[in-house]
Amino acid sequence: MKTNVAGHEGVGKVVAVGDGLDHSQWMGQAVGIRWLYSSCLECEICEINHTACPNQKNAGANVPGTFQQYIVSPAIHATKIPPGLSLDLAAPLLCAGIAMYSSIKKTKTRKGDWLAILGAGGGLGHMGIQIAAKQGLKVLAIDMGDEKRDLCLSLGATEFLDFRNVDIVESVKSLTSGLGVHAVICTANGEAAYQQSMQMLRPLGTLVCVGIPHTQFLLPTSPFEMIVKGLTIVGNSAGTAAEMNELLAMAVNGDVKAHIEIFELKDIVDVLQRLESSEIKGRAVLRIPE
Repeated sequence: MKTNVAGHEGVGKVVAVGDGLDHSQWMGQAVGIRWLYSSCLECEICEINHTACPNQKNAGANVPGTFQQYIVSPAIHATKIPPGLSLDLAAPLLCAGIAMYSSIKKTKTRKGDWLAILGAGGGLGHMGIQIAAKQGLKVLAIDMGDEKRDLCLSLGATEFLDFRNVDIVESVKSLTSGLGVHAVICTANGEAAYQQSMQMLRPLGTLVCVGIPHTQFLLPTSPFEMIVKGLTIVGNSAGTAAEMNELLAMAVNGDVKAHIEIFELKDIVDVLQRLESSEIKGRAVLRIPE
């Protein structure tokens, strides 16, 4: 089933509560709706990690999304927004932020390791820089343009590489003693970006695939390369409720802050065009009329 209401990082306050819930705990509570709108919590996959549930529903994809004034959500999957965190800043954490937080965990990197982020100046990448830097990782931010360079370096990136001006793979290897990075998180969606991601990994390195291609292609590797280098490739689109709460705690402490541009819902067409041409630094936030 498809829906004609987009949006999957929605925040607002509870105005009605269903049966079986403590109204005093929910009425007026600030909550967020994540990409993972719901999962069955009953299958074998959910027993391991419900973010990969084959029966999951996703806001703006197969259930109505958050670009509307009211939305119904299962309480068990709604995220409570802690006091002291503005709704404007909380919204980008619900997908972009948690995707990066969970992805960094999946790299299994340690303090002092090199992490490359492709698309580092975008909505996901700029939060990944902050999270990784706070964990003691050395971040190679890869994107384009002076504005994104300044943003990435200000957020804690160790180095910035403009993919238009340098050979990315050679530059990464020269910065990492010729070995390559311990891990790559690719938030870009182009085939060239994924090709470079594979090439810049050191032996025992990990690639986390996050950027969803518009046109499908295969990763440029072989069983031989995987065996000889001992590589790991994983995919990620969301994080668990526990990871979400950990990230929100970081935000409350000021350890991660979304760089946002705020627009009205009526500006959505212009916003989408600017996103398509990579003109927005950080994350765009749309305010829904009350």
